[in-house]
Amino acid sequence: MRKMLLALFVAAAMVITVAPAQAVPIVIDFGTGIAGSGGTLFRDGADVWGSGIPIQIMNVQGSVVPGNFLTYGTAVGDGHIIPGTWASLAFDTRSATNFISITGYIPSLGVGDANNLVTLLSGTINSHGSTAQGLVSATGVDTKSPEVLRALGIPVETPFAFFGFSLHAGWIGTAPDEHGIAISTDIKNTSVPEPASMLLFGSGLVGLAGAVRRRLKK
Repeated sequence: MRKMLLALFVAAAMVITVAPAQAVPIVIDFGTGIAGSGGTLFRDGADVWGSGIPIQIMNVQGSVVPGNFLTYGTAVGDGHIIPGTWASLAFDTRSATNFISITGYIPSLGVGDANNLVTLLSGTINSHGSTAQGLVSATGVDTKSPEVLRALGIPVETPFAFFGFSLHAGWIGTAPDEHGIAISTDIKNTSVPEPASMLLFGSGLVGLAGAVRRRLKK
């Protein structure tokens, strides 16, 4: 009986160890890096829109291929440490257009090139806000480029939660002609734990608990 109980508890420990590992979230974070400020922004009341905003780096955690990856494209920043043109962020919170996208290429992952720009991220904005101090924030849903996901060893069908978007801006003028540039930008997106893994985890524990209970009754 002791051997049976020991085997059941070992199996339970394996389920506890393996299942959460399969549900570890993957984080993909696009940011200004050292590209510096740039792009063009406009604001009219609560709505903000802009284009040509430089995105210099993509930070990835939890994937088969984690790390920091330089992203290139057509956006120009005023940073001078690494000269270049970077991936370009464009977005518009106005209901008639309502979109967010990052276009560029990632040489270290073999995704696109200077003559073949890729839409690295695209989506819609569900909520947004801005302050007089220059902070623009937004949340929404997006999709990642299948090329990027495959290069990172992430299944293309992996679901991601709402992205978190924050941008610091320098504004000039007054509405409706208020305009400015993006000083720093961050777009963070986290994957959703796989339901099947969590179901397997829960059903496994229930089954093991039942087996232990039956064994103890005997």
